[in-house]
Amino acid sequence: SNNFNEYCGKLINFSDGLSNFSNLAITFYFKDELHLTPSQSALIQSILSFPHILKPFFGFISDVFPFFGFKRKSYLLLNSIIIFISWMILSLFNLSLYSTVIVLLIKSICKTFLNACSSAVLVEISKNRKHDKDEKKLEKFNTSIIYINLGTILSSTTRGIALEYFPNHVMFFISGVLSCLDIAAGIMYQENKIKLKQCGDNNDNNSNTNNNDTEFSYNKKGSCHKLYEIIKRREILLLSLYMLIMTLAPSYYESSFYYLTDKKGFTRRDFGYLTIILMVLFLINSVINKNYLNKYSKKKVIISMTIISFLFSSLYYIYITLDLKPKIIVFIGVSLYISFKSLGVKPIFNLAFLACPKGYEGTIMGLFYSLRDFGDTCASLMGSWMAYYLDIQKDNYKNYGNMVLIINLISLLPICFIGIINDKSIIAI
Repeated sequence: SNNFNEYCGKLINFSDGLSNFSNLAITFYFKDELHLTPSQSALIQSILSFPHILKPFFGFISDVFPFFGFKRKSYLLLNSIIIFISWMILSLFNLSLYSTVIVLLIKSICKTFLNACSSAVLVEISKNRKHDKDEKKLEKFNTSIIYINLGTILSSTTRGIALEYFPNHVMFFISGVLSCLDIAAGIMYQENKIKLKQCGDNNDNNSNTNNNDTEFSYNKKGSCHKLYEIIKRREILLLSLYMLIMTLAPSYYESSFYYLTDKKGFTRRDFGYLTIILMVLFLINSVINKNYLNKYSKKKVIISMTIISFLFSSLYYIYITLDLKPKIIVFIGVSLYISFKSLGVKPIFNLAFLACPKGYEGTIMGLFYSLRDFGDTCASLMGSWMAYYLDIQKDNYKNYGNMVLIINLISLLPICFIGIINDKSIIAI
């Protein structure tokens, strides 16, 4: 059963990578069909990212409150079906701006819940064999994440071509079809059905009633108290704080998109190529992290990756300041900047995985993913505010270089707080 569920977990991760297929199409849809400005587009993207901060709440629901007798399976199925319906609505109807945002927001909520459940499944599968050492469990965890990169590479490769030939609505329809993989994984996922009992009926938790059912009793207040005791541990609090610090630097993604399309003539295919390069680098990152970086101090990895990503982001700043023409500079500077930045975040998730307690996998991993997403949302909002304050518009990019320089310098600040992380203390939990 566990081996079968490992395949389901890999399918869920692979499908998660494929879910990025229409991300760029949505950005072009905002720009070309809804005629939004860079700051408006960044604001809406931030609103759509807001549900990501609810990931610990969704993880806690999945950990403690079974739905139709299952902790994971029912939630996987329900959210996958709603995501499919959302994509179909976007593809078949010409919606207003507000209707589009509402549908995308519902999809984002369900996607967040789905990711919280799938993260819990991934941790459960990786930690299932009690006799494996922590290094072996962590290796299995990072191996599963590679399937997300594989799915993202496939979606990035195909969307780079598809964006040239298909309108946005067709891209949305294809995403709906791809989301059926999550539905299939939810159907195939094997999980013992949980038979709820009234609290106090029996002190035995997880006692078998037959081959297919597991009795499971819980106390809502007690579960919340236990979660509080886990989260308030100094190691987890400080690790959470550092995750937030790392991701709170303002973002210039939305402004870059408009700058590169309006001023530098980047086409959909160019963005497709850039995304493919990024996804290949992310796959390489996952392999490097799994086979090499795990052997070194997490703090040293974070410091070195932060500095290297800053150097490549400076290359992009030079490209803007000197008004250079070769697109290859953008491909190298931007892709390697994002790539090394992501490598700097991986040690945080590795430590979170090792500190994750049994029974609260969805909650704790959801906490760290939500902190990252919350930081990204705030970064997008701050980037939107900076673009507005510096008067960066479609016909005015005079201050764009200054914005990039300021953000690049801010990205170095997390190094000053690296001392709050204690590798050995976290691993010892």
